[in-house]
Amino acid sequence: MKSQEIEDIVFEVLHNKNEYSQQYIGQFGIDQSTISLLRNGKRNINNIKLSTTKRLVDAYNYHNCINLRTEIDNRLFNNYDHGE
Repeated sequence: MKSQEIEDIVFEVLHNKNEYSQQYIGQFGIDQSTISLLRNGKRNINNIKLSTTKRLVDAYNYHNCINLRTEIDNRLFNNYDHGE
């Protein structure tokens, strides 16, 4: 994964509050206070720890994996002959 990709993912997770709530991100081991500081610009995104970056990427990957699984399940269900 390239540096720019990681930066884009971190930005997406921190700024897309509809898809990534503080509670959701917190499940990956990041304090909600840290998330709040980053989202409110009181802490510089460029100065976060590598471990925090990894956890944000994990949150992104897990979220996208779940969305992909749901999409696959929906397609399979819609294509399944329900005996009608």
